[in-house]
Amino acid sequence: MITLAYKIDDRLPHVVYAHASPPSRGGVSLFDGRDITSDTARDFVSEDSATRRAAEELEGAGFRVLARAPATISIAGPPALYEEQFGTSLVTVEREVIQRGAPQLRTTRTFLDSAGADLPGLIAPGGRWARFLEGVALDAPASRVAGAVAPPRPDYWHLTLDDVAEHLGARTVHEQGIKGAGVRLTMVDTGWEPVPYFAERGSKGTVVLGPEAADPGVDEDGHGTCESANAFAVAPEVDFTMVKFRDPLLVDAFDTAASQHPRPHIISMSVVAEEKYPPLSADSLILAVSVSLAIADGIVVVCAAGNGHHGYPAQHPEVIAVGGVHRDQHGGLEASDYASGFTSALYTDRLVPRCVRTGRDAARGDLHPAARPAGFGHRPVARQGALSLRGRDDGGRRLGGAERHLGRRSTSGRSLRAAAADGPRSGAA
Repeated sequence: MITLAYKIDDRLPHVVYAHASPPSRGGVSLFDGRDITSDTARDFVSEDSATRRAAEELEGAGFRVLARAPATISIAGPPALYEEQFGTSLVTVEREVIQRGAPQLRTTRTFLDSAGADLPGLIAPGGRWARFLEGVALDAPASRVAGAVAPPRPDYWHLTLDDVAEHLGARTVHEQGIKGAGVRLTMVDTGWEPVPYFAERGSKGTVVLGPEAADPGVDEDGHGTCESANAFAVAPEVDFTMVKFRDPLLVDAFDTAASQHPRPHIISMSVVAEEKYPPLSADSLILAVSVSLAIADGIVVVCAAGNGHHGYPAQHPEVIAVGGVHRDQHGGLEASDYASGFTSALYTDRLVPRCVRTGRDAARGDLHPAARPAGFGHRPVARQGALSLRGRDDGGRRLGGAERHLGRRSTSGRSLRAAAADGPRSGAA
């Protein structure tokens, strides 16, 4: 991993987003947490009085308070305000990331850090702030898994959305009248638009704006709209909500999803943070708490492993981490050369993805992406297609990295996660 840190004032953004953590009720700082799961997450929740007092102090100092969550307060302000109030120096850090749309290529992306931080992205407030906050995590940029491209006109064999339902076994349950009715699925992504493809099929959805997001009727990127098409293919009657997020406010968008009323049965994300080596960054520790609290409340959390990324929170041991396989025109299956496959360095014996779609005759070792170096095969990435919803080309050759789950009202979140833990046959890509 490339990490270059330096201070260049004009490279610092005009507005810095972060999460401030009031004292955790369990007596151990969220940023000292090494085993954040649904069993321990409530230890890192802050008392209401502590959150209220900290928010008042932050607002009084000039920060904008964007949202309050059980464990953190989302804030925004100019870089100089952070440096003045918390006695730190903000620096830019260039870290190696996957180049979007080409997982075999690497580029760098600018992250923010605090000089001399104990954890990546952590500010340790001193002075009077030590009474109100145990730490401040600078928000890290997120990566979308498989971005939108122009509608293709492929001259090669490719999957359609009808094939998605067929090959994932959804047709069988559709014939039994199970089409997702009554199941509440919330996605966190770039937005959702009721494109003609959805209108023709009666697919409907609701868009909720995460903090700082705008224009609920527009998906400027197209990624979220395309991801939702896979969900509708498997569960055409699902109760669908999209939480539109603004980068880098992924944690806030996830908290928005988890706090919907009524509560979602499933939260699905194909937006990932890159976490290859321990320790987890301060921002991902906060995401771990949010994810763990949602799981403790009975929500099934499904996340993409990545397109060559070491995706987080897919590595979290209670998340259903999903990857993809390639299916050819003859029904043959093999690990996708576009979807991530790796053994997590953050959690013991954690294979990512945990769920991939296999066939009845498929052997686990032949298909699990972790069996291949870097998760990539031999096919050229340039042909790993896209998804067109406006024309007749209803699918792409590549479904790697997408996560899909058809839930039933009678199935508990714990039992779904247990089923996923049985191995690749439990999931889908």
